[in-house]
Amino acid sequence: MERRLEELGEVIMSHAKIGFLTMLLLAPITYYLRSDPLLATTASIGILSSLCSLAFLVVSIFSAIPFFLKIRKAPYSFFLGAVESSMRFDFEYVDRLAQCNAKAIKYVLTHYKNERTGLEKRGAVLSGSIDKIGLFPALGAIAILSAGLANIQFANGWVQMLVPLILAFHFLNLIAFGMLQKIDRVVALLEYSVSSRS
Repeated sequence: MERRLEELGEVIMSHAKIGFLTMLLLAPITYYLRSDPLLATTASIGILSSLCSLAFLVVSIFSAIPFFLKIRKAPYSFFLGAVESSMRFDFEYVDRLAQCNAKAIKYVLTHYKNERTGLEKRGAVLSGSIDKIGLFPALGAIAILSAGLANIQFANGWVQMLVPLILAFHFLNLIAFGMLQKIDRVVALLEYSVSSRS
């Protein structure tokens, strides 16, 4: 059951990413061509991508139910299992890192930390840090902004394009958040390798 929900969540998220990328490609074309059918298509793709992302969150919540039931029966089994799985996976790389030059590992560690900080700052500059704002507050703010801009009439309507762009950058930050977690794991492995030598 848990595995099926995870697979369903991955399928939904892949559709959301495809819709998001399609919307990003169509948005500038729509702006320059000023085509109403293309605008409606872009908006529909954006809405479908947003609905897929929300469906992914709902599936993620439901997939957590078996996890909570397991925790209720055996509170420490999940934690100990995760530690054992991480040990099996990570120690293979720790052994390989032990054969590498210590200076090279320190350089790669510094590089990874800088890249992680840069990726996080770029996302924060574009639409704020998603882990500090939260996805639902950000979506609520976008809905309020969209409602406010709908009442204002502009000659060219370029301001209304801010709403899908902000939404797109929030979802881009959400995707980047998963990448940051992977980078954090690599940084932790490199730090462990460096500290185990000293």
